[in-house]
Amino acid sequence: MTAVSDPHVWQRDQLVAVLMALALTAGMVSGGSIAFCGIGGGLLVYGFELARQRRVVPLSPVVLGFGLSFIALIWLADLTALAPDRSWDTNWRLMSIVLPLMLWFHQPARVFIVPRWLLRIVPWVMLAVMGLLLIDFYTHGKILLPLLSRKPGHLVDYNRGLSYAAVLIWPLAYWLEQSGRLRVAAGLAAALLVVAWCSPSRGAVLAVVMGISFWLLGRRPPRLGFVAGCILLMIAAVGSLAIVPWLFEHHPKWLKYLPHSWQHRFEIWDYLLAWHWPSPWLGWGTDVAAIAPLSVGHQAYYKFAVAPGQHPHHAFLQLWLELGILGWAWAVALAFYLLRQLRKMQTVQRAAGLAAWAAFLTLASGSFNLWTDSFFAVGALALVGMQCSAVPDSASDAAADDREGQIQALADGSGPVRAPNTSF
Repeated sequence: MTAVSDPHVWQRDQLVAVLMALALTAGMVSGGSIAFCGIGGGLLVYGFELARQRRVVPLSPVVLGFGLSFIALIWLADLTALAPDRSWDTNWRLMSIVLPLMLWFHQPARVFIVPRWLLRIVPWVMLAVMGLLLIDFYTHGKILLPLLSRKPGHLVDYNRGLSYAAVLIWPLAYWLEQSGRLRVAAGLAAALLVVAWCSPSRGAVLAVVMGISFWLLGRRPPRLGFVAGCILLMIAAVGSLAIVPWLFEHHPKWLKYLPHSWQHRFEIWDYLLAWHWPSPWLGWGTDVAAIAPLSVGHQAYYKFAVAPGQHPHHAFLQLWLELGILGWAWAVALAFYLLRQLRKMQTVQRAAGLAAWAAFLTLASGSFNLWTDSFFAVGALALVGMQCSAVPDSASDAAADDREGQIQALADGSGPVRAPNTSF
């Protein structure tokens, strides 16, 4: 039985499509559900490959390198942890997240075929979900939130899902453009920007704007998107943190022009930078930010940081604080590696990949706790999405139903769909 005639291949593609559809729709309302799609999906897809190949399936060497080095870093930082009990529990939880997500990226890299039902149904479902969210924003959360067993009026519960949608919408845009639906992709991105603007999350708005900007930049010569990505990476990893102490020292009154949530973030970054600076080379162990003292930094100017924050709201600061300079360098190396891989892709794939990369980096630099299972999962699902490929609407139904013909066309680049770069 050949690989293309094996029912496991068709079943696997359908499973991936269902998981991505759930992440794009239900995940927009409940961001935490994306953790199931990513972590559970990794286990299920790898199980399909085990059943198909009937042997241990090797993982991508690159994924193994980055994944295992991250695991080594969290345990190395545990040797100097300020709160060993907190770090110990967090480290085991992180391993239970990272290892299943790594299973998505097995070798040899395969193309996941996006079924037509996903492209025909999911955009409409997403628009319906966005409409419901707009209604809930207008009624101050009195309709949908109670149905979800959440506190009425607590609209910040939608922040995570909308922020994740700002990343996952770009793999969908890639599939839609491949199938000849570029206007649908652009319409969805515009609709998401409107919904994010009406939400309490300024981070989601910024992520969508950065995604759209890099989606457009990606259509220009590859060098332009690469240079813009390098600039964004430098701002996220260094510039956004370097400016904080300077701002508090020289222009603290400027902070009043920021949204309150971002003022709070700047205050958290300021005291964490001041506290960590005496020992920049060694991390203090995972989950240590919550016990950092407020008695450092420019406390006289703080309006919102009246107690230690639960996390830094900045991935690069969190890695430097908790895993040391090696953890910070690991994140920069991973982001730069992905950016270089995107440069090698064809225009449509590169544009969507750059958009997802920029949106995720934007969120990582100002929003959620890095050690959140759903945050890891949305990054993995975005990479998986860029390894999927859609069949153009111009293809005949017979050709679309011919699994062997589709995969062969993708493999040799001779068919209507160009094989995507799957070398993540």
